[in-house]
Amino acid sequence: WNEDFLLKLVPPLEANSDLILAFCDQYIIDAQGQINQKGTEINSLSYKRDQISPGEHHNFREITKIGLIDKSIPTAASCVIRNGVINWEMISPEVGGMWDLYLTYICCISGYGVYYIPEKLTKYREHERTDTMLSGKRNVQAKIRKGKSELFCYQVFMEDERLKEFNSHFRKKWLAANTTLGIGL
Repeated sequence: WNEDFLLKLVPPLEANSDLILAFCDQYIIDAQGQINQKGTEINSLSYKRDQISPGEHHNFREITKIGLIDKSIPTAASCVIRNGVINWEMISPEVGGMWDLYLTYICCISGYGVYYIPEKLTKYREHERTDTMLSGKRNVQAKIRKGKSELFCYQVFMEDERLKEFNSHFRKKWLAANTTLGIGL
């Protein structure tokens, strides 16, 4: 985290008890800690953080699109979540490596809002040993883990009536997860 990560993300949560999390954009760094400018730009565009208005977001549909469709909320690396609001019992072991997306899901369905700061206040390290990188290569066990985790999460999302309008998106993701698992097996 940059020095001002908490200085900038905590105050919106302190100022408004209707917010569950505050998040920001991030730099992508390599295994040596060097900022990858091109990777950073691609990451921001891929996750559509360049399209998010700074500040508070309270609309359920908008929050769900930001969090679960565009996956713009970097839950694992670049957000602060309000203490005492998350029901940790909702996170099943089957979530596996998709814990960050599932945590985003819990935040999205909570009824609380989110706060976005477009500054890059963290550095996310991309290296060859992450499960994300391994599952994209020929590591069979990583593919199986990824496929199983995705199947579980997208099944939960499809079954959640509150997310019904996004069902076709989750179904495509669920079908892709079946393919990932099949390749691994």
